[in-house]
Amino acid sequence: MKMKLLLVDNYEVFRKGLTNLLESEPNIDVMSTSSTAPEVIETIRKHKPDIVLIDPELFESIDVISRIQQVVPKVRIIVLTHSKASTDLLSTMSAGAAGYILKNSKYESLLKVITLVTEGKLVIDQSMAGLVADVFKFIHDHTHIMIKPEQITSLTEQEKAILILLAKDATNKEIASSLCVTENTVKVHVRNIMHKLHARNRLEAAICAIQAGLVHGIYEAQGKDSTYNSD
Repeated sequence: MKMKLLLVDNYEVFRKGLTNLLESEPNIDVMSTSSTAPEVIETIRKHKPDIVLIDPELFESIDVISRIQQVVPKVRIIVLTHSKASTDLLSTMSAGAAGYILKNSKYESLLKVITLVTEGKLVIDQSMAGLVADVFKFIHDHTHIMIKPEQITSLTEQEKAILILLAKDATNKEIASSLCVTENTVKVHVRNIMHKLHARNRLEAAICAIQAGLVHGIYEAQGKDSTYNSD
């Protein structure tokens, strides 16, 4: 019996190229899609794939992983992304992803990850080994961090938006461009965020954002009018 795999990616050339490769595998029945998060959820609800290959960055939030699992609890999700950010790795695996691999990895490496995930294993591609070590070291060094509700409620909406981008490893310049403000404005907000969260650096602030669930904020705002019912 063939494994049903759904590839979710908004870049047509990448999606079609990888789909053609995967279709040559005798044990894989592959579908692909490119759409908004709610439409992806409906596609998964309808076809109930065994494996989903997805880049959460395309939907601006890792919350899409949790949504998928609500619809098809037994589905195995593999994150296929360009992101090397430790916060993205930590967030997606915490959200329930079973695999994490970079888009510039070899095709054979991707097949290996798919095979191992199908066998019920949690897999992070070998090329990410150094990042995994960094993540565990960071967790060990920052076990003292415990966000308090009042710290989050003290943040303004602008500060929350900046914190979300900061947690995604964005630079001050990238944050300024995304929010259409100056870099100096971002710097001031970042200082205020650090003070309110009692964070010593950007990584500690990012962990606070993950603990508080703010990394889901952008998706929730975009999808608040959509409903997702588990079968």
